[in-house]
Amino acid sequence: MIGVAVIGYGVIGRRVADAVRAQPDMWVMGVACRPGSHSVRDAREQGYVVFSSSCQLLDLMDSCDVVLDCTPGGTVAGRMELYQSRPEKPVIVQGGENHTFGGVSFNAFANYAAAIGRRRVRVISCSSTGLTRFLFVLDRLFGVEHAFAALIRRSADPGKTSKTPFAAMTPSSGQSHHGPDVRTVLPGMPVFSFSADACTTLGHVITVTARTRAPAWTEDLREALRRTPRIILAAGIPDTATLAEWFAEHGRPRGDHPEIYVWDEGLRADGHQVSATFCVHMESITIPETVDCIRAMLGMEADAWASIRRTDVAMKLECTDKSYPPPGAEIPP
Repeated sequence: MIGVAVIGYGVIGRRVADAVRAQPDMWVMGVACRPGSHSVRDAREQGYVVFSSSCQLLDLMDSCDVVLDCTPGGTVAGRMELYQSRPEKPVIVQGGENHTFGGVSFNAFANYAAAIGRRRVRVISCSSTGLTRFLFVLDRLFGVEHAFAALIRRSADPGKTSKTPFAAMTPSSGQSHHGPDVRTVLPGMPVFSFSADACTTLGHVITVTARTRAPAWTEDLREALRRTPRIILAAGIPDTATLAEWFAEHGRPRGDHPEIYVWDEGLRADGHQVSATFCVHMESITIPETVDCIRAMLGMEADAWASIRRTDVAMKLECTDKSYPPPGAEIPP
């Protein structure tokens, strides 16, 4: 059993803690929170041991096997001296941090092996994770000559103040960070990305158009997506509000859906031209990736798809009719 320390008990931290607790080969040794924050109360109500002082954080770090830093982007810098004083302690950070944190970014589909034995790894951001899953499938089956991704992003997590003014959208200037982020795990992937923040909290909507090297047809792509873990292909749900309600009604904790939801109505593959639209739930999509990253870093599982399956089963994700590995995954990029 691997002892896991979770630093930060916000949007990501509480979900990561629950996902780790669900795994048969891991346990949560403790959660580090700011003294006096609501997170201290919330973590204790969930039965976690809370560490809220600097001395307690040191004790937690020294006793655990791996640290999951789930604090907001940019705040890890304040703990770098602590991490540098313990160079052998594995630390995983989230996508709000820079790739230079450890020189390795992670996605379970794309580069699981790159994290094996590493001590500093960054799990890529939520939208980048969704893009990577879709492009991974497309590239393995048909090859991607070039791709364009247009992202309509939620402007804030639920319960937080929006970064976007009311009744306005905030576009990125030039390429957004998502294309370069994907290339940290899929080197050379020819994808250009553009994003705009919108006044919604329910999820990101991403439309991808791509030209493939080999002929691609809708039914072939549809079958591959249906069999790929952490991807749901379905029809009949018109918008993100209905989608959020659908997952909540299906008993998902907090209404989470770590899978990307691909609208079948918008899926097209006509020779060398492909288009698709899917939803990314920003609060939960990176959670299973983080669990897999633990197994890779600590050498608990050498096979990526074996870890992915173990994580998915423990988290009760959609596993029926899925393939581990999915179609084409064994083909080199």
